Amino acid sequence: MFATCTAPVPRHRDGNQVVFLAGDDESTKTPFTRLLTESEFEFAPVGLGALREGGALMQLGGPLSGKHFLLQG
Repeated sequence: MFATCTAPVPRHRDGNQVVFLAGDDESTKTPFTRLLTESEFEFAPVGLGALREGGALMQLGGPLSGKHFLLQG
């Protein structure tokens, strides 16, 4: 849906594309965060907490749904 915002790479002149993530299992979130930051992708992951609360923020219709954010710096 928003592939043009991250294509071909998530690195932009002003920062890196933010990827929101939420989950209840830290043992899963940790390797996923590492993949996003240490690989060629270089996304900027932003944790939103548990799946119930964080997931509601980014699901379709939520306040973060369809938003394009860059992490500067």
